[in-house]
Parts: sequence; C-alpha cells; structure tokens
Amino acid sequence: MKNPILTVALAATVALAGSVWGQVIDHKETPASTRSELHDSQTPLPELDEPSADPEMLTPLPIEMADDAAHLPEGFALAVPFEGRFQIRQGYGYQARGWTHHTIGNERSANDFFALDFAMPTGIPIFAVAPGRVITSNRRTDSYGNYVVIDHGDGITSITAHLSTREFDVMEASPEVWVEAGQLIGLSGESGTSYPHLHLAVHTGAERSHSGADVGGLATVPEPMGGLYGLREGHWIGEE
Repeated sequence: MKNPILTVALAATVALAGSVWGQVIDHKETPASTRSELHDSQTPLPELDEPSADPEMLTPLPIEMADDAAHLPEGFALAVPFEGRFQIRQGYGYQARGWTHHTIGNERSANDFFALDFAMPTGIPIFAVAPGRVITSNRRTDSYGNYVVIDHGDGITSITAHLSTREFDVMEASPEVWVEAGQLIGLSGESGTSYPHLHLAVHTGAERSHSGADVGGLATVPEPMGGLYGLREGHWIGEE
C-alpha cells in the first residue's frame, strides 16, 4: 500500500520542480572574505536628471561582469511597489565610493548589484511588483530583517526587505500563497538595518546564499519599473 503522506510530499516536490525555487542551490561553503568589485567604471551609464520612458535608456549590463547580470525578459515589466513619490537613496552606478550593492560575481552572495534603496519612513504600504508565488516571507536577524521573496515565473524573483510588518508567514513556499501585482505584502521599516528604507532587488535564477537567504542568481536590472528606465540614485519614483 502506498504511503499517502509520502505520495503527497512527492507530488508537492514535482509541482515545484519547474519553478525557480525548485532550482535553488544551497551553497554550504563559507564564501571568500573579499567580494568582486568594479573599480574603473568601464560600463557607460547615461546621465539622467530623471527616469526616462524611452526604452533606449535601459541601464546597460556591466561590461566587466556581464555574465553575472541580466535584463528582464522582453515584455516583463515591474509595477512601482508603493503609492506616493519616494527618492532612490542608493542605486547602482559608479560613484565616488564605488559601485553600490557590489556583490556581483559572488555566487554565494545575494548578488544585489542592481538593487535600489528607497528613502521612506516606516509604515508605508509595500506592494508586489508583479504577480507570482511567495517563496519566503520571514524575518532574518541580519541584513534583510523582514523580507519577502516572490517567484514571478520566467526565472524571475524579487525581494523586498527591511519591512516593519509582513502580510504572510511563508518558508520554502509553504504554505502556498499567490499574489497579484499591486497586492499588499507588508509595511516599510528599518528591520535589519539602521535607518528606515525599502530595499528592492530582482534576480534571474534563484540560488541560496551561504547564509541561507533564498535569493541570488543573476543580478537583474529592475527596469522598466512603472514604465520607466534609467533609474539612478537621487531620482524620484512614483506619483504624488
């Protein structure tokens, strides 16, 4: 006689096999103490006073490590994850202090090279940037604090972090939770960091980092977002 519990577990495993989560790699070795960084600003980044609706302004991949980065698939667009208008406090691009979120090229890191940090107070409603299945909605005691990872299909996952509250409790895609673009997933905050802000990153091909965070893969440019390209530090995103 078949074990009904084993049968259900096997069916669940098969169901997840085709998703990004089913491809997660658990890196158990301790990472190198140094991370790959870009120093010479070889990649041209157009100077923009404000985001552009022109697809020609799509942020280019870094020449130095193009194999570790990706663009969203054609036709895949992200919604702005909040209502109101907030400024990008930290974005990608070469600045005096170097590349921000410069974990590109380290397979055991989150690879948040193209992440955006939005300056915002605690308590702002945060929404899913695209429809998909919630893979994780939990709290880490380091870095991300309260964070949510969503599998959007096409190998794309998004992560929002430093939330003050979360709408769901999910670990390893259990329980099964699906969200629509624009659906509330939590409130902004400063968990895991020293000041309130929203961390948003997109990845292609999720991998577990050495610390167990279910993020990683290729750093992916989060454009278009709200139909806009060329997102840079200092730009304001959203509508009044």
